This record gives sequence, structure tokens and C-alpha cells, in this order.
Amino acid sequence: MKKCDFCRVYPNLPFERICSAYVYEGKAKEALKRFKRERYQGYAQEFAEYLKAVVEYDCTNVKFDVVISVPPRPERMKKEGYDQARCLAKELAGRMNVTYLESVMRQKEKRAKQSGLGRAARMKNVKGNYVVRKPEEIAGKVVLLVDDICTTRATFLECAKMLKEAEAAAVYCASAATTI
Repeated sequence: MKKCDFCRVYPNLPFERICSAYVYEGKAKEALKRFKRERYQGYAQEFAEYLKAVVEYDCTNVKFDVVISVPPRPERMKKEGYDQARCLAKELAGRMNVTYLESVMRQKEKRAKQSGLGRAARMKNVKGNYVVRKPEEIAGKVVLLVDDICTTRATFLECAKMLKEAEAAAVYCASAATTI
């Protein structure tokens, strides 16, 4: 299995790999902005279809037990009431015939938005801010953790770390798009 530069530099990561369907540029970037900011929920179907193909190709012979989504910032959910990562994860789980688990993780406190922050600030911003609320649903399971966009990997790193501490057997990450 070929690894990216990040995975070669950091060999003891809490996740097995990250799969992304698109590079976050051009038409994919425009579509993801609509999906995220303008609530084009129908886009979840298209993103999930391509992401399913990528996950199945990149994670051949992996049997996922559950799919979960990266939890949104609580203040954003109160304000907007929309969680694009949840929409994508539910759609992907359905297409893969894998159980989607709702609200397994949460963010502990109000933090700055990740967008607009550099790599070091993003890592600091997420550190210690995620908690697994239902560890009994994760223990011993192979988890597919889903988010809409992967930029610096900070969110995936922190969430996967918490899932492993909750005794997940393995954590794989998937996003509709990546910047890297």
C-alpha cells in the first residue's frame, strides 16, 4: 500500500488511512461549498457514490462495522441546524450496507472555526475537544469516520485518537474531498 508523505513522516497514526473522492478545487470545490453552505443535500448522493468507489478500492478486504461522522461545532448546529458530514456519512453507510451510528462523538466546547486557520493552529484548536459519548458502540469495531473536507488532517487525527482510546479495533477516514 502506497502512503502519502504525511503518513510516511508520521508512522504511528491513530487511523489506518484516509480516502478522498475529489481534490478540493474547481467544480468539486464549488459543489462542496454549495453542499456545505447552501444545504444542497442532494449532493450527498453524488459524493457518497464516488466516495464509496474510492473506499472500496483503497480499503479492499476491509469489513467496516460502523460508519460515523465527524461531529459539528455545537454553536453551528444551533444556528444552522444542518450537518453536511452527517448527511454524507448516512448516505455512504446506506450505499455500503453498513450501520450508521448517530451522535457517537461530540465536541466538548466552543472553539474557533477550522477554516481560515493554518496547520499548527488547526492542530491546537481540535486538541482535546472531541469525546466519544458512546464507547460501548465503538469498542472492538472497525470504524469508517466521515467528514466533508480533509485539509490538514487535524480533525481526523483527533477524532481517530479518541475512537482508538474508546477501543475501536481500527479507524479508517473518508472525505468527499481533500486539499492535499
